[in-house]
Amino acid sequence: MEASFWIDCPLVHSDPEIVHGEPVFVGTRLPAAAVVNSIDGYLHDGLSLDQAIAQTLESFPTVPNGPAGILALLEFRTTHQHQLQP
Repeated sequence: MEASFWIDCPLVHSDPEIVHGEPVFVGTRLPAAAVVNSIDGYLHDGLSLDQAIAQTLESFPTVPNGPAGILALLEFRTTHQHQLQP
């Protein structure tokens, strides 16, 4: 997902001094794309959303606000996906 996609997401910011400007959760060095890709992978493997979130939090325990942070990130992606369509 393009860095510009996340520009309006209040949970994520981009700073050239942090992870080479990759969009990360505010206050962390955790790339938003890593969390989204993890969730998508678990869902693709047949896990429920709750299971996917739990597994993702095991891998990325520093997600701000835990499950609520992941759900907010996924909601942002869902409501702004039209920005990705050509």
